[in-house]
Amino acid sequence: MTMSPAEEKEIIERIVCFGEKDLFRRLVEENASMILNMIVRMTGNSEDARDIAQEAFVKAYFSLGKYRGESSFSTWLYTIAYNRALSSLRKRRRFFPREKFTDRELAEGESLFEDSGEEVSRKRSMERKYDLIDSAFEKLSPSEKFLVGAFYRDGRSIKEISGITGLSVSNIKVRLHRLRARIGELIEKTEYCNDGYTG
Repeated sequence: MTMSPAEEKEIIERIVCFGEKDLFRRLVEENASMILNMIVRMTGNSEDARDIAQEAFVKAYFSLGKYRGESSFSTWLYTIAYNRALSSLRKRRRFFPREKFTDRELAEGESLFEDSGEEVSRKRSMERKYDLIDSAFEKLSPSEKFLVGAFYRDGRSIKEISGITGLSVSNIKVRLHRLRARIGELIEKTEYCNDGYTG
C-alpha cells in the first residue's frame, strides 16, 4: 500500500526530531524498487545499480534534515539517486551494457515514436516490438535513458523531471520530442535493414 504524503512527513519528522532511525527502513522499502529500476536503466548493470542505490539511500538518510517538502519525498529521493548515478558514470567514463525494457514499457512503446510518424505493424509479434525498442534504447546515453524512462515508464511529470535534472521545462520538452523522433528513426532503420536490404 502506497504511503501518503502525510505519512511520509510524519515518519521524517519522527526520524529527524525524535531520533527514531529505524523508521527510515519504511521509506527505503516504499521507494527501493522505483529507485533501483531507474538506476538500472541508466547504467544497464544490476549489480552496479544496487551499489549506487545503496549510496543514494545513505546520502538521503544523512540529508533528511534538509528535506523541506517542496516536492514529494519520492521526487527528492529520485533527484539524489539520479545525481549519484550520473556521478558514478562520469567517474567510470564508460557506458554499461543495456538493460531491456520491461513488459509495461513494451506495451507503452508505441507512444515513443507516434510524433515522428512511425508505427509498428499490428501484425508483428510482441517479441519483434521488444527487440526493436530495445535495440533503439541501447543507443541512447544514460541521461537520455533517464529522460525516456522517467517520463514514459515512471510517469514523472516534465516539471518533476526538471526539478530532478536541473534542466528547464522547455529543454526537457525539446529533448523528449527529439528522442521520440530518434527512436522512431532507429526502429525504422532497423526494420529496413532486417527486411533484407543489401544496398
